[in-house]
Amino acid sequence: MKKIVKRPAFTLVELLVVIAIIGMLVGLLLPAIQVARRTAMRMQCQNKEKQLTLAALNFESAKKRLPVAGRTPNNSFDGVSGFVLLLPYLEQEAQYKMVKDDVSKSLSSTSTQLRDLAATSMPAFRCPASSTNPTVDDTGSSQTAPAVGNYKFIVASMETLYMNAVSNSSSVGYGSVNTPDGATSFGNKGRTLGEISDGTSHTLHMTESNEQYYARWVVGQDSGVYTYCTKGGISTPVKSGTNSFYAPSGFQQNQLGADATYADSTPWTNLDRDYEQYPYEWSSLSNSSFQSGSGTDATKFGPSSEHNGVVIHTFLDNSVHNIDIEIDPAVYFFATTYKGGDPGLDVD
Repeated sequence: MKKIVKRPAFTLVELLVVIAIIGMLVGLLLPAIQVARRTAMRMQCQNKEKQLTLAALNFESAKKRLPVAGRTPNNSFDGVSGFVLLLPYLEQEAQYKMVKDDVSKSLSSTSTQLRDLAATSMPAFRCPASSTNPTVDDTGSSQTAPAVGNYKFIVASMETLYMNAVSNSSSVGYGSVNTPDGATSFGNKGRTLGEISDGTSHTLHMTESNEQYYARWVVGQDSGVYTYCTKGGISTPVKSGTNSFYAPSGFQQNQLGADATYADSTPWTNLDRDYEQYPYEWSSLSNSSFQSGSGTDATKFGPSSEHNGVVIHTFLDNSVHNIDIEIDPAVYFFATTYKGGDPGLDVD
Protein backbone atom coordinates (compact mmCIF):
# COMPACT_ATOMS: atom_id res chain seq x y z
CA MET A 1 0.00 0.00 0.00
CA LYS A 2 1.41 3.35 -1.11
CA LYS A 3 2.00 5.94 1.52
CA ILE A 4 0.21 9.22 0.75
CA VAL A 5 2.44 12.22 1.22
CA LYS A 6 0.82 15.60 1.59
CA ARG A 7 2.70 18.33 -0.33
CA PRO A 8 2.55 21.87 0.92
CA ALA A 9 0.68 24.33 -1.34
CA PHE A 10 0.52 28.08 -1.64
CA THR A 11 -2.14 29.72 0.34
CA LEU A 12 -4.13 32.47 -1.35
CA VAL A 13 -2.32 35.07 0.72
CA GLU A 14 1.09 33.71 -0.27
CA LEU A 15 0.08 33.67 -3.93
CA LEU A 16 -1.06 37.28 -3.75
CA VAL A 17 2.22 38.27 -2.10
CA VAL A 18 4.22 36.58 -4.86
CA ILE A 19 2.15 38.31 -7.54
CA ALA A 20 2.64 41.65 -5.80
CA ILE A 21 6.41 41.13 -5.62
CA ILE A 22 6.56 40.24 -9.31
CA GLY A 23 4.51 43.33 -10.13
CA MET A 24 6.87 45.52 -8.11
CA LEU A 25 9.91 44.02 -9.86
CA VAL A 26 8.35 44.60 -13.27
CA GLY A 27 7.51 48.16 -12.26
CA LEU A 28 11.12 48.74 -11.24
CA LEU A 29 12.62 47.09 -14.30
CA LEU A 30 10.45 48.66 -17.02
CA PRO A 31 11.79 52.22 -16.61
CA ALA A 32 15.34 50.87 -16.68
CA ILE A 33 14.55 48.88 -19.83
CA GLN A 34 12.98 51.96 -21.44
CA VAL A 35 16.01 54.09 -20.58
CA ALA A 36 18.32 51.45 -22.03
CA ARG A 37 16.18 51.27 -25.16
CA ARG A 38 16.20 55.06 -25.60
CA THR A 39 19.96 55.13 -25.06
CA ALA A 40 20.46 52.39 -27.65
CA MET A 41 18.30 54.26 -30.20
CA ARG A 42 20.20 57.49 -29.56
CA MET A 43 23.50 55.69 -30.13
CA GLN A 44 22.16 54.17 -33.36
CA CYS A 45 21.05 57.63 -34.48
CA GLN A 46 24.47 59.05 -33.67
CA ASN A 47 26.12 56.35 -35.74
CA LYS A 48 23.79 56.89 -38.70
CA GLU A 49 24.38 60.63 -38.74
CA LYS A 50 28.12 60.09 -38.40
CA GLN A 51 28.04 57.74 -41.40
CA LEU A 52 26.23 60.40 -43.44
CA THR A 53 28.85 63.05 -42.70
CA LEU A 54 31.59 60.49 -43.39
CA ALA A 55 29.93 59.82 -46.75
CA ALA A 56 29.91 63.59 -47.42
CA LEU A 57 33.62 63.79 -46.60
CA ASN A 58 34.32 60.85 -48.92
CA PHE A 59 32.30 62.68 -51.58
CA GLU A 60 34.51 65.73 -50.96
CA SER A 61 37.65 63.61 -51.34
CA ALA A 62 36.43 62.44 -54.73
CA LYS A 63 34.86 65.67 -56.03
CA LYS A 64 36.94 68.26 -54.10
CA ARG A 65 33.71 69.88 -52.88
CA LEU A 66 31.12 69.04 -50.26
CA PRO A 67 27.73 67.84 -51.52
CA VAL A 68 24.99 70.44 -51.78
CA ALA A 69 21.72 70.12 -49.85
CA GLY A 70 19.91 70.15 -53.17
CA ARG A 71 20.80 70.72 -56.80
CA THR A 72 19.34 73.64 -58.75
CA PRO A 73 18.97 72.64 -62.40
CA ASN A 74 18.47 75.62 -64.74
CA ASN A 75 18.92 77.93 -61.71
CA SER A 76 15.50 76.97 -60.38
CA PHE A 77 15.07 75.14 -57.13
CA ASP A 78 13.54 71.90 -58.28
CA GLY A 79 16.34 69.37 -57.96
CA VAL A 80 17.36 66.19 -56.19
CA SER A 81 18.82 66.24 -52.71
CA GLY A 82 22.38 65.77 -51.57
CA PHE A 83 21.32 62.44 -50.10
CA VAL A 84 20.81 61.09 -53.61
CA LEU A 85 24.36 62.17 -54.42
CA LEU A 86 25.64 60.34 -51.33
CA LEU A 87 24.12 56.97 -52.27
CA PRO A 88 27.36 55.62 -53.84
CA TYR A 89 29.18 56.44 -50.58
CA LEU A 90 26.58 54.63 -48.48
CA GLU A 91 26.90 51.23 -50.17
CA GLN A 92 23.92 52.03 -52.41
CA GLU A 93 25.76 52.10 -55.73
CA ALA A 94 23.06 50.05 -57.48
CA GLN A 95 20.32 52.47 -56.41
CA TYR A 96 22.37 55.43 -57.60
CA LYS A 97 23.14 53.90 -61.00
CA MET A 98 19.42 53.59 -61.69
CA VAL A 99 18.88 57.35 -61.22
CA LYS A 100 22.27 58.91 -62.05
CA ASP A 101 20.89 60.34 -65.31
CA ASP A 102 18.28 62.24 -63.28
CA VAL A 103 20.49 64.03 -60.75
CA SER A 104 20.97 67.06 -63.04
CA LYS A 105 17.32 67.29 -64.05
CA SER A 106 14.43 69.08 -62.42
CA LEU A 107 12.17 66.79 -60.43
CA SER A 108 9.26 67.53 -62.74
CA SER A 109 11.12 65.85 -65.60
CA THR A 110 12.73 62.90 -63.85
CA SER A 111 12.23 59.23 -64.60
CA THR A 112 10.00 56.55 -63.17
CA GLN A 113 13.10 55.11 -61.50
CA LEU A 114 13.62 58.26 -59.44
CA ARG A 115 9.97 58.40 -58.46
CA ASP A 116 10.21 54.77 -57.36
CA LEU A 117 13.36 55.59 -55.39
CA ALA A 118 11.61 58.54 -53.76
CA ALA A 119 8.93 56.19 -52.43
CA THR A 120 11.58 53.88 -50.94
CA SER A 121 12.19 54.29 -47.22
CA MET A 122 15.96 54.12 -46.69
CA PRO A 123 17.14 52.92 -43.24
CA ALA A 124 20.28 55.06 -43.56
CA PHE A 125 18.13 58.20 -43.51
CA ARG A 126 15.76 57.19 -40.69
CA CYS A 127 16.27 57.76 -36.97
CA PRO A 128 15.40 54.60 -34.98
CA ALA A 129 13.57 56.74 -32.40
CA SER A 130 11.31 58.40 -34.94
CA SER A 131 7.62 57.76 -34.42
CA THR A 132 6.55 59.27 -37.73
CA ASN A 133 5.16 57.32 -40.65
CA PRO A 134 7.83 56.22 -43.18
CA THR A 135 6.20 58.42 -45.86
CA VAL A 136 4.78 61.93 -46.01
CA ASP A 137 1.37 60.29 -46.27
CA ASP A 138 0.81 59.70 -42.57
CA THR A 139 -2.31 57.63 -43.25
CA GLY A 140 -0.20 55.02 -45.00
CA SER A 141 -2.81 54.71 -47.75
CA SER A 142 -0.62 55.78 -50.66
CA GLN A 143 2.00 53.31 -51.86
CA THR A 144 3.73 55.96 -53.99
CA ALA A 145 4.02 58.68 -51.35
CA PRO A 146 7.58 60.03 -51.00
CA ALA A 147 9.55 58.46 -48.16
CA VAL A 148 10.64 60.52 -45.18
CA GLY A 149 14.22 61.18 -44.07
CA ASN A 150 15.14 62.27 -40.54
CA TYR A 151 18.48 63.92 -41.31
CA LYS A 152 19.08 67.31 -42.92
CA PHE A 153 21.93 69.55 -43.98
CA ILE A 154 22.43 72.78 -42.04
CA VAL A 155 22.22 75.52 -44.67
CA ALA A 156 21.84 78.79 -42.78
CA SER A 157 21.20 80.46 -39.44
CA MET A 158 18.25 82.61 -40.55
CA GLU A 159 15.22 82.21 -42.80
CA THR A 160 16.24 85.01 -45.18
CA LEU A 161 19.66 83.48 -45.67
CA TYR A 162 18.02 80.13 -46.31
CA MET A 163 15.71 81.62 -48.90
CA ASN A 164 18.66 83.32 -50.57
CA ALA A 165 20.33 79.94 -50.78
CA VAL A 166 17.29 78.61 -52.57
CA SER A 167 17.24 81.53 -55.01
CA ASN A 168 20.96 81.14 -55.69
CA SER A 169 21.76 84.63 -54.39
CA SER A 170 25.20 85.96 -55.29
CA SER A 171 25.48 88.72 -52.67
CA VAL A 172 27.91 88.26 -49.81
CA GLY A 173 28.73 89.57 -46.36
CA TYR A 174 26.87 90.21 -43.14
CA GLY A 175 24.47 93.04 -42.50
CA SER A 176 22.49 93.08 -45.74
CA VAL A 177 20.80 90.53 -47.98
CA ASN A 178 23.26 87.69 -47.63
CA THR A 179 24.28 84.36 -48.97
CA PRO A 180 23.69 81.43 -46.60
CA ASP A 181 26.10 81.17 -43.69
CA GLY A 182 26.00 77.39 -43.14
CA ALA A 183 28.54 74.88 -44.41
CA THR A 184 26.07 73.46 -46.95
CA SER A 185 24.14 75.34 -49.60
CA PHE A 186 21.91 74.72 -52.58
CA GLY A 187 23.26 74.80 -56.12
CA ASN A 188 25.35 72.60 -58.35
CA LYS A 189 28.66 73.11 -56.55
CA GLY A 190 29.15 72.73 -52.82
CA ARG A 191 31.69 74.54 -50.70
CA THR A 192 35.29 73.43 -50.53
CA LEU A 193 36.76 72.56 -47.15
CA GLY A 194 39.14 75.47 -47.68
CA GLU A 195 36.17 77.84 -47.53
CA ILE A 196 35.28 76.66 -44.01
CA SER A 197 37.43 79.32 -42.37
CA ASP A 198 36.05 78.69 -38.86
CA GLY A 199 37.44 75.16 -39.07
CA THR A 200 35.74 71.82 -39.54
CA SER A 201 35.66 71.08 -35.80
CA HIS A 202 33.74 74.32 -35.16
CA THR A 203 31.22 74.14 -38.03
CA LEU A 204 28.01 72.11 -38.00
CA HIS A 205 27.23 69.89 -40.97
CA MET A 206 24.07 67.84 -40.29
CA THR A 207 21.25 67.60 -37.83
CA GLU A 208 18.30 65.33 -37.25
CA SER A 209 14.67 66.34 -37.70
CA ASN A 210 11.42 64.67 -36.69
CA GLU A 211 9.43 66.82 -39.10
CA GLN A 212 7.03 64.60 -41.03
CA TYR A 213 5.48 66.40 -43.96
CA TYR A 214 8.33 68.42 -45.39
CA ALA A 215 10.94 65.69 -45.25
CA ARG A 216 11.09 63.85 -48.58
CA TRP A 217 14.66 62.56 -48.60
CA VAL A 218 15.00 62.59 -52.41
CA VAL A 219 13.86 66.21 -52.72
CA GLY A 220 16.49 68.93 -52.39
CA GLN A 221 14.02 71.53 -51.15
CA ASP A 222 13.21 69.31 -48.16
CA SER A 223 16.79 68.46 -47.26
CA GLY A 224 18.12 71.58 -45.58
CA VAL A 225 17.30 73.55 -42.45
CA TYR A 226 18.04 76.89 -40.87
CA THR A 227 18.70 77.00 -37.15
CA TYR A 228 16.99 80.13 -35.81
CA CYS A 229 13.57 81.72 -35.49
CA THR A 230 13.23 85.45 -34.91
CA LYS A 231 10.72 88.02 -33.74
CA GLY A 232 10.18 91.50 -35.08
CA GLY A 233 11.20 90.75 -38.66
CA ILE A 234 14.87 90.13 -37.90
CA SER A 235 16.23 87.97 -40.65
CA THR A 236 19.95 88.57 -41.17
CA PRO A 237 22.88 88.59 -38.74
CA VAL A 238 24.64 91.91 -38.22
CA LYS A 239 28.02 91.81 -36.51
CA SER A 240 28.16 95.34 -35.16
CA GLY A 241 26.49 98.74 -35.22
CA THR A 242 22.87 99.74 -34.86
CA ASN A 243 20.43 96.87 -34.37
CA SER A 244 23.19 94.24 -34.29
CA PHE A 245 22.19 90.87 -32.90
CA TYR A 246 25.28 88.95 -33.95
CA ALA A 247 27.40 88.65 -30.81
CA PRO A 248 29.84 91.60 -30.77
CA SER A 249 33.58 91.47 -30.17
CA GLY A 250 34.44 90.50 -26.63
CA PHE A 251 31.84 87.74 -26.80
CA GLN A 252 30.29 86.54 -23.56
CA GLN A 253 27.68 83.88 -22.96
CA ASN A 254 24.11 84.90 -23.81
CA GLN A 255 25.31 88.02 -25.62
CA LEU A 256 23.54 87.21 -28.86
CA GLY A 257 21.13 90.07 -29.36
CA ALA A 258 23.08 92.32 -27.00
CA ASP A 259 21.96 95.53 -28.74
CA ALA A 260 19.06 96.87 -26.67
CA THR A 261 17.42 98.26 -29.81
CA TYR A 262 16.07 94.80 -30.51
CA ALA A 263 14.79 94.29 -26.96
CA ASP A 264 12.76 91.05 -26.96
CA SER A 265 13.41 90.42 -30.65
CA THR A 266 16.50 88.32 -29.93
CA PRO A 267 16.61 85.22 -32.15
CA TRP A 268 16.09 81.87 -30.48
CA THR A 269 17.20 78.43 -31.58
CA ASN A 270 14.96 76.19 -33.63
CA LEU A 271 15.93 73.12 -31.58
CA ASP A 272 12.59 72.42 -29.91
CA ARG A 273 9.99 72.84 -32.64
CA ASP A 274 6.56 71.22 -32.76
CA TYR A 275 5.67 70.18 -36.30
CA GLU A 276 2.41 68.39 -35.53
CA GLN A 277 0.22 71.46 -36.04
CA TYR A 278 1.49 72.22 -39.53
CA PRO A 279 0.29 69.52 -41.95
CA TYR A 280 1.85 69.49 -45.39
CA GLU A 281 -0.12 68.55 -48.48
CA TRP A 282 1.92 67.07 -51.30
CA SER A 283 0.82 66.18 -54.81
CA SER A 284 4.05 65.41 -56.64
CA LEU A 285 7.80 65.34 -56.11
CA SER A 286 8.26 68.73 -57.70
CA ASN A 287 5.22 70.38 -56.10
CA SER A 288 6.28 71.96 -52.83
CA SER A 289 6.45 75.39 -51.28
CA PHE A 290 8.04 77.07 -48.30
CA GLN A 291 4.61 78.07 -47.06
CA SER A 292 2.12 75.26 -46.60
CA GLY A 293 -0.93 74.39 -44.55
CA SER A 294 -2.80 77.37 -43.17
CA GLY A 295 -0.09 80.01 -43.47
CA THR A 296 3.54 80.88 -43.03
CA ASP A 297 5.54 79.20 -40.31
CA ALA A 298 9.25 79.13 -39.69
CA THR A 299 8.93 76.06 -37.50
CA LYS A 300 9.00 73.79 -40.53
CA PHE A 301 12.74 74.09 -40.99
CA GLY A 302 14.34 73.64 -37.59
CA PRO A 303 16.38 70.79 -36.17
CA SER A 304 14.45 68.56 -33.78
CA SER A 305 14.45 65.06 -32.37
CA GLU A 306 12.62 62.51 -30.29
CA HIS A 307 15.63 62.03 -28.00
CA ASN A 308 14.87 63.57 -24.63
CA GLY A 309 16.27 67.08 -24.34
CA VAL A 310 18.88 66.84 -27.08
CA VAL A 311 19.19 67.03 -30.86
CA ILE A 312 22.03 65.09 -32.47
CA HIS A 313 24.37 67.04 -34.76
CA THR A 314 27.56 66.31 -36.63
CA PHE A 315 30.43 68.70 -37.30
CA LEU A 316 32.50 68.74 -40.47
CA ASP A 317 35.33 66.93 -38.69
CA ASN A 318 32.78 64.07 -38.36
CA SER A 319 32.44 64.43 -34.60
CA VAL A 320 28.98 63.78 -33.17
CA HIS A 321 27.38 65.93 -30.48
CA ASN A 322 24.16 65.69 -28.48
CA ILE A 323 23.25 69.37 -28.41
CA ASP A 324 21.03 70.36 -25.51
CA ILE A 325 17.88 72.17 -26.61
CA GLU A 326 18.67 74.79 -23.94
CA ILE A 327 22.10 75.58 -25.40
CA ASP A 328 23.26 79.20 -25.23
CA PRO A 329 21.89 80.75 -28.46
CA ALA A 330 25.18 82.50 -29.26
CA VAL A 331 27.18 79.29 -28.90
CA TYR A 332 24.83 77.53 -31.31
CA PHE A 333 24.93 80.47 -33.71
CA PHE A 334 28.74 80.36 -33.86
CA ALA A 335 28.61 76.61 -34.53
CA THR A 336 26.10 77.13 -37.36
CA THR A 337 28.20 79.61 -39.35
CA TYR A 338 31.18 78.51 -41.44
CA LYS A 339 33.10 81.80 -41.51
CA GLY A 340 33.54 85.05 -39.64
CA GLY A 341 36.33 84.15 -37.26
CA ASP A 342 33.93 82.77 -34.67
CA PRO A 343 35.46 81.50 -31.44
CA GLY A 344 35.86 77.77 -31.06
CA LEU A 345 33.21 76.84 -28.53
CA ASP A 346 32.30 73.53 -26.97
CA VAL A 347 28.63 72.81 -27.70
CA ASP A 348 28.34 69.85 -25.30
